[in-house]
Amino acid sequence: MNSKIKWVGAFSVSATNLTLTNIQFKNETILIKLNITLKGRNIKIKFSNLYGSLPLKIKEACIFKENSAYSDIFFNGGHEVIIPVKEEIYSDPLEFSVTADENYWVGLYIENFTELSTGNFSFLSYYISEKGNILDELKNKNSDILHKNEYRNHLIPFVTNIEVIDEGSYSSLVIFGDSGIANGWHHHLVKRFQENNIHNTAVLSQEINGNRLLHSCPDQLKGLYGSSGLSRFEKDVLNQTGIKFLLLFPGINDLISSCKTEEISSLNGNDIINALKICSTIAKERQISIIGCTIPPVYGCKYYSAKMESIRTAVNFWIRTSEEFDSVADFDSFLCNPEEPEKLKKDFDKKEYFYINDEGIKAMAECIDLKIFNKK
Repeated sequence: MNSKIKWVGAFSVSATNLTLTNIQFKNETILIKLNITLKGRNIKIKFSNLYGSLPLKIKEACIFKENSAYSDIFFNGGHEVIIPVKEEIYSDPLEFSVTADENYWVGLYIENFTELSTGNFSFLSYYISEKGNILDELKNKNSDILHKNEYRNHLIPFVTNIEVIDEGSYSSLVIFGDSGIANGWHHHLVKRFQENNIHNTAVLSQEINGNRLLHSCPDQLKGLYGSSGLSRFEKDVLNQTGIKFLLLFPGINDLISSCKTEEISSLNGNDIINALKICSTIAKERQISIIGCTIPPVYGCKYYSAKMESIRTAVNFWIRTSEEFDSVADFDSFLCNPEEPEKLKKDFDKKEYFYINDEGIKAMAECIDLKIFNKK
């Protein structure tokens, strides 16, 4: 394929270490559900073994849409691939059409004993088949196969990116953050894009549940929540293909985890602000337009304190007034109770910890000013 062809991300997740899940595969087909955010007629798929202790052997793979198109996935012209430890590989380019805001499935047949070491701890889901290779059965477009097998939630194994060939002025928005935004809300943003004729911008999800901007995942969690936002910024943001926009939302877990570990006594708003400035400066050097996001209320957190609230308030004030960003998504003002601003509005409160309910998640997508995407 022409080396001058430009590839742009249409799906992505940030890879973390999943060994703590203690999941293994042997003689099984994994069916992974992925939401594509940019249309294309040619694709390539990235597979990751960054945290594996052994080479990852994929005996056979495919991509398909339920009751619709199907394609085998090839690696250097063959069905099988062995991915070395701490490496990632792309499939061969495939002639396979995808549509924005549609779900597709990647199927992997794992023949030999394999530990689930690399993937994403996510709101998305995947299915595991019964024993054996069922990829041939999928060619018959039988949707029953997807729904008769074992279902597991919140993990995406081994697949980290799908890219499409640029069909004209394509670009991507990278969402970079932590638990506060790793809740599926970007699906609603993709729908807003489609409804407002923004068809050339992908939405790439680089959030990690439990991630922190300033500190990496504690050792006892074996990397499940990822390295610090600052240390993963280059790989997870700058290296995404087609990036023109960045939505920057870290901070919640720096507050919460600091309280858990008694780091709150030394943490202050300037720590988070300075880290956000570093990310912003690097992005601006790459001519990336930045949307800064305020931190929503965290009242209800087990470790909630006046110190935590004062830090959150200080960081949010800076985000709103500093003019550091090209646009601001004021999630805090949009979601908080005006009479008790440290709390969520009742309509948006899931009443579980400090989590935002489905209506609040939709509201977060409505909070994004789409004008920035018309300035490309």
